[in-house]
Amino acid sequence: MVSVDVFFMLGGFFLAFVFLRQNTNDLSIYPLGILQRALRIWPAYIITMMFYYSVFIQLGSGPSWNKVQPDV
Repeated sequence: MVSVDVFFMLGGFFLAFVFLRQNTNDLSIYPLGILQRALRIWPAYIITMMFYYSVFIQLGSGPSWNKVQPDV
């Protein structure tokens, strides 16, 4: 999907922009930057997973719902 590719490309671009703007040769900032990015993404991911496993299952109906309903 193009939208996901663009999202990751922009995220990597801005992360590289911040690293280059700091203008330092210290390699310890790279793992910290990746950790900060992961901590920004995880809350949205966790909320999405909670919605999927709690609310989404209750919203389904129709002739093919049993085919897409996750095993709980």
